[in-house]
Amino acid sequence: MAGNPRLAYLSSPTYTHIRCDTEHRTSNPSVCLGYSQLQELANFEAEQHRNCKENHQPTPSLLNVCGGLMIGSKESEIITGTLEAARVHHLPHEILTAQEISARYPVLTPDDEMVGVFETEAGVLIPEACIEAHCQMAEQHGAKLSFQESLVSWCVVKSGAEGVSETETEDLLSVVTDRNHSYLTRKLVLSVGAWAPEVYGCQIPVPLHAERRVLFWFRPSSSDEDDKAVGVESFKNIPVFLWDNSTEGNMCQFYGFPVESTGELSQAVKVARHQAIASTPSSGDQPSSAHCTPSSIDRQVYPYEIQYMQQVLEGKVPSLACGSVEAVETCLYTMTPDEHL
Repeated sequence: MAGNPRLAYLSSPTYTHIRCDTEHRTSNPSVCLGYSQLQELANFEAEQHRNCKENHQPTPSLLNVCGGLMIGSKESEIITGTLEAARVHHLPHEILTAQEISARYPVLTPDDEMVGVFETEAGVLIPEACIEAHCQMAEQHGAKLSFQESLVSWCVVKSGAEGVSETETEDLLSVVTDRNHSYLTRKLVLSVGAWAPEVYGCQIPVPLHAERRVLFWFRPSSSDEDDKAVGVESFKNIPVFLWDNSTEGNMCQFYGFPVESTGELSQAVKVARHQAIASTPSSGDQPSSAHCTPSSIDRQVYPYEIQYMQQVLEGKVPSLACGSVEAVETCLYTMTPDEHL
């Protein structure tokens, strides 16, 4: 990623998941539309690759359709919501017992009372490849890309205003950047992620806030807590999974991905908790609040956060709980008041 301005603000490089739905069925139509558009993007990337005579490498993959596995108690929102979404949107899926999950994916060891919903069309996106393909497609359609510029302000410019062509009969939009550049356009899409609360302010009806999260990459141990032989190969064919391990008064959901096929972390498995990891008085570490901004986020990862994630993995993905920490990163969630992304 270093030196590539297209990826300079990618908050969590290497693998993010896409599912035809989660526990919220209302998100499904837009996700399914994105799924079909992703296929169009993949076809474009493959065509570009074929037309490049100097390129002898395989076409880069944008999406690994490895399936998605939701794990939780029968009564948990993640299970009931996913089943309802599958019913409403006719999504192909399987319901698995804990024993069936362990038999199919031995590195996952849910408790007997847990169940799983396996979505066959879910998978993993490779963000770097997707962003690069989007940029190439945009350029082919006449877009001019500008990087390393920060948005300062935007506003409506009335037709007839100074600096607007006399032939322009419609109002335009002006975007000003920190390079003192001003761009005029008829249409403007603001895709600002964690900067949304600062950019939108009270201009939208739903208040947004950014929250800090920690991502972990664990190298699986050669044996798990029960001395069963495991290793990185055991994680290459697992689905992306979201696991609800909540107890009364303690919401805890964590997720994980199949091991990456290439790159510096090709021997590690990415996992993270969906909720923020709260600091403990005994830890001696005082990270900033989970609520933050892109400029105020605490980028340090503390020892107690690593220990907490290892405890979450114990008894569930034991070879990761016993494994070594290869990398840690922080990222930002942009949240609504009801905890939706």
